Amino acid sequence: MQKKANKHIRTTLLENRSRVVIALLILVDILTISMAMIIATGIRVLLVPLMGGVVNWPLILNGLIFYLIFSIILAWLNGLYPGFGLAAVHEMQKVLYVVSLASVFLGVFLFLQQLALAFSRFIFILTWFLSALLMMLGRFALRNRFSRFRWWGIPMVIVGSQENAAPVIEKLIQSRRLGFRPVFYYDPEKIHKEPIHGVPVIENKPDLQKVVAETGVE
Repeated sequence: MQKKANKHIRTTLLENRSRVVIALLILVDILTISMAMIIATGIRVLLVPLMGGVVNWPLILNGLIFYLIFSIILAWLNGLYPGFGLAAVHEMQKVLYVVSLASVFLGVFLFLQQLALAFSRFIFILTWFLSALLMMLGRFALRNRFSRFRWWGIPMVIVGSQENAAPVIEKLIQSRRLGFRPVFYYDPEKIHKEPIHGVPVIENKPDLQKVVAETGVE
């Protein structure tokens, strides 16, 4: 039974977790950033009668492409893919940093292409604000929804006495969006042999070494 469980962990958690989670996060980021610029542009179009001017859609779309490229690369470099272990506040800080720096890069790009004056400053500023807001909300919704699945997160074996391990396991289960998933528990003193919060027990050290070797859990 345990061998079957180990195989399931290996195939669903280890082989797929990074690729699936990264793909989902990139997709959400692309959608939310695109929505941000489209909404900002739409609002500017509605305000044309009041503010005057025209909206250059080809320039907006070109700017969106470069903005997306800058944002995804910066998010990758700042550890947002897959971002396991990041508390919500730390993820928000990184998102704000990425969006702000991507906006700076976009501004420099437009300036070097002598397009800065043609690109609406209203759209530029509102896109920055909406990108940060929607990106945070999109990631929060994604982690809250998909962290319920087995393939989400990094599988871990919790080692320690029951009194020390139980609160850790409980906290990790409650904070599943962090991506640390307890899949087994091992008591070196071999006192506790019952599951803790549904996490099965490994009864001896040889079995622990075998589980680690077969599944690669932390």
